[in-house]
Amino acid sequence: MPTPTVEELLSIINEKDKRMERLETELQASKETSARQLQEVQQSAADEKASLYQQLQVALKDVNQLREDLSRIQKSCVEEMRNLRKQFESRQQDSTRKLRDLETQRSISAGHGDELCRDMTPTRSYTRKSSHQTHCSNGQASSLNVLDARGEFPLYSAAAGGYYDDVKRMLEQGANPSMRTLFHWTALHWAVGNGHAKIVQLLLDYGADINAISDTGSTPLDMARNDMMKGMLRQRGAR
Repeated sequence: MPTPTVEELLSIINEKDKRMERLETELQASKETSARQLQEVQQSAADEKASLYQQLQVALKDVNQLREDLSRIQKSCVEEMRNLRKQFESRQQDSTRKLRDLETQRSISAGHGDELCRDMTPTRSYTRKSSHQTHCSNGQASSLNVLDARGEFPLYSAAAGGYYDDVKRMLEQGANPSMRTLFHWTALHWAVGNGHAKIVQLLLDYGADINAISDTGSTPLDMARNDMMKGMLRQRGAR
């Protein structure tokens, strides 16, 4: 193989230098392209991060607003329920008072006729011709435990009026000591309410329901007007 001349060697060297320059140029272009692409990716990631952060802030703001709205609605509902409860309790108290007044009038009126008859006699002797005496006089226990047109029964009227002897006689003849009126009141309720302690003891001795509840939610203990009566009832198991 012939030895290349100096000119040929210089030509080869020049060719390689040119090729090296092209490679360096291509490498530099590739570096610049990669750097530009990397910068674009980083910028895109930063933009996406900023967008997500803004969305998160908006979502948190919406959540906080929802919490405030929920809290306000809850407070409004609680306040409305409180007002409705107050209205209901007020109306219930009015109804209870009206029913109790009505029951009081009925129980008291049961003895008015008897008191008039007693006052009209010169000796003020006890002469009664009331409906509950009529029931007692026939000696039939079944008639003692039947409600009349007013929704009451003989033992109830006698106990409310304070007629101990009649109450005792009716109980001996089979009157139910725990019987209730149309409004679910018992003889014990109004014996207590009118302060007839001996009749209260008698009714309890015959097994009257000491914790009977009327349609207004009242028990005999609720009807007691003094500590003595309350103490008597509690000793017998009232609650």
